[in-house]
Amino acid sequence: MKARKHGHVSARSGFTILDLAATVAVGTLMCAAALPLAAKAGSQNTRAVSRMHLNTLHVVHTMFAADHNDRQFSVIPDNFGLRPSCALYQAQFGCIDPLVLGEDSLGQSWGFYLGCAGNGTNGACGNISFYKPIEFTEPTEGAYRYANTPRINEYVSGRFYDPVFFAPDDPTLTDQTRKFIRAGADFELSDPDGASYIWGHTSYDMSPAAMFDPVVMGDGQQGNNPQWRNPSSTSTAGGYGYRSPAVSQCAYPSLKTRLMEHAMTSHAPAPCNKGHPGCSPYMWNQSIESQNIALFYDGSVQTLSARDAMNSDAHSATPLWLRNTPLGVNGVDGAAAADAQVRTSAHFLTTYGIRGRDRLD
Repeated sequence: MKARKHGHVSARSGFTILDLAATVAVGTLMCAAALPLAAKAGSQNTRAVSRMHLNTLHVVHTMFAADHNDRQFSVIPDNFGLRPSCALYQAQFGCIDPLVLGEDSLGQSWGFYLGCAGNGTNGACGNISFYKPIEFTEPTEGAYRYANTPRINEYVSGRFYDPVFFAPDDPTLTDQTRKFIRAGADFELSDPDGASYIWGHTSYDMSPAAMFDPVVMGDGQQGNNPQWRNPSSTSTAGGYGYRSPAVSQCAYPSLKTRLMEHAMTSHAPAPCNKGHPGCSPYMWNQSIESQNIALFYDGSVQTLSARDAMNSDAHSATPLWLRNTPLGVNGVDGAAAADAQVRTSAHFLTTYGIRGRDRLD
C-alpha cells in the first residue's frame, strides 16, 4: 500500500488564512484537552464540547473551500456520471485516487481502493460506494461519513482520530476508538476484519444532499413535486451530477445544515435500535425525541430536532426532503425509526441540495 504524507496549510498574501489557521489551532488544542474530561462530566458539558467541535469544523471547512475554489469536500470525480460503472470510468479516464483513511503505527496506509492497475493498488470497484456522497441503495455508505480523512484532517492535525471529529457522547464510539483518540493515533484497525472502518468515522456527517450538483436533488423542477435525478447518468447535469457544488451556491445559509451529529446523543428510546441486528444506536432522525446539534452554512451551531424538521417540512409548500429517491418515502433508514410518527430525512436528502433548506426559520 502506498504511504502518504500529511499536508500543511500555507499562507497567502491578502487572505485571512493565517487568522483561520490560528483559530483552528487554538480550537483543536481546546478540544483535545476537553474530550477526555467531558467523557467524565455530565451531559451539559459534553454538549458544550460538541458545539465547540462544530465551531472549529466550520473554520476547517471554510479553509478547505478557500483552497479549493469555494468547493466542498468531495472524493469522487466530477464527471463520474459520464460512464455507468467504476471499471468503465477508470478504463477510459484513468485511475481514481484512493480514499485514504490514514496511516497506522507501522507506517502502512489504509483506505478504500478501487483495484486500478495504473496505481498499483489492490481493492475492487465495489468500494466506489464509499466515494459517492451517499450510496442511495446503502445509505450508511458514502463520503459524507468520512469528513475526517486526510483531505480534511490536514487542516487540523493530520489525524483521522483527532478529537475534533468526535462528539464525546457519541454512542457509536467504542472503547477502542476512544483509546485511539486519547493516544493521538492517526489511523488504526481495531480488529482484523476492519470494523473500525464502520465505527471509526467522524461523529459529524456532512449533508450528502449538499455534496451533489444541485440538479440531482430536484433543482429546476416546476411545481411542488421536485424529482430526484440519478447522478450516475449522462442526462443529469451532462454527466456531472457528482460535481461538488460551491459553498456560495447555498441559498439559505442559516437554514441549511452542513454537518450534524449522526447518532442520537441524548433521549434515545433505548441503547440499541431494535430495527437493526446487533446493537446499533439510533440515528438522529429515528426518534421524535432527537435533539442533535448541527452546523449550518452561516456558521451557526444549533440544535435541530427531528420534531422541528418534521414541523418545517409539514408547513412548507414544497417538501423539504425528497421522497422519490431510491430510498423511497422512508428516506435514510426511516424504516428502523423508533415509531411510525417519525419521518424525516432532513440533512440527508434535502430538496434542491445545497440550494435547499432543512427548516423554515
